[in-house]
Amino acid sequence: MYVHSNAADPVSYGWYRDPTGWHFVVNVPSWAGPSERLQLMQWLDSYAKTIRKERPLWVVQIRSGPTGFTLDARPSRDPAEFAGQLLKVMQENTYA
Repeated sequence: MYVHSNAADPVSYGWYRDPTGWHFVVNVPSWAGPSERLQLMQWLDSYAKTIRKERPLWVVQIRSGPTGFTLDARPSRDPAEFAGQLLKVMQENTYA
């Protein structure tokens, strides 16, 4: 992945794990414009597709926020648990 970098305020990223699964957090500095943000989103989308292909029972989603993006990867043990987790994610992202 290539991202323009300002040495004083670079794009930072990292993995962390909690009880729900794995999270890849990308913090985007204020200087990043729409083209840099789009490039990051495209890279995250490609990475999410790779995870889904290699781990078909994992629920993978990309969220955006004011400071960057988060890719969430939540493992499931079986298809029923996968469907339940997917439904939960869909409900969380539905606006009333």
